Amino acid sequence: MNGNSETDYTTDEIILKKLAFIPARAGSKRLPGKNIRLLNGIPLIAYSIEYAKRMGIEKIVVSTDGKDIADISSSFGAIVIERPNFLSTDTATTADAARHALECVMNDGFSPDVFITLQPTNPLRPKELLDQCLKVYEQSQDTTILTVCKNKHKLGSLCNGKFVAEHYVAGERSQDLKSLFYENGLIYLSRPYQVMQGRFFGKEIEPVEVDDLYGLIDIDEELDFRLTEFVLSEYGQNFSYLFE
Repeated sequence: MNGNSETDYTTDEIILKKLAFIPARAGSKRLPGKNIRLLNGIPLIAYSIEYAKRMGIEKIVVSTDGKDIADISSSFGAIVIERPNFLSTDTATTADAARHALECVMNDGFSPDVFITLQPTNPLRPKELLDQCLKVYEQSQDTTILTVCKNKHKLGSLCNGKFVAEHYVAGERSQDLKSLFYENGLIYLSRPYQVMQGRFFGKEIEPVEVDDLYGLIDIDEELDFRLTEFVLSEYGQNFSYLFE
């Protein structure tokens, strides 16, 4: 998975300094050790690191409290930021860990123009996705960019043990449903000042829609991991750029 990074993304001769933030807490209870588990022979976290490298991101940091995660991340070229105990609990937020990571990077003299969050549990991203997100980022202000997929399910809630449809009428055809979208977790682009304020999101959120194939994968349990293995076996050509 080694190779040269692509060139910096530029718009109107402005070069964006990019920071990739990969949060990787060690204490997963539903799928222990998931961030370093081998997916097609490669540690899961390496997919996000390699994506960042291929996209020409200057600074790639992994925030973790796990030694094994730290060692593997370093071996793939990421900068490891040791996450303090108070940011490694079940109640600690990713936004707090992001702020800590950004402070560490800025204290070392790097001030990014864009803060890019890549969750290791969403490893399969289309090659062109970051460029699509950056174009939207450059054209907006005080916004956060995130990736979404179109919802195809008939969603509802349970009220007193009864199912209550939320965005459709019972019996309505699927093709007639109101268009809803879900946050798929592939990429988040935040303004660094937003992160320093302890938040990912600005006044508005700009979506970038991706195909279901990519949004389908979000690894939290064993079944998710097996599904990811299947997608790689059937659609490996979509991700071959990571292995060149």
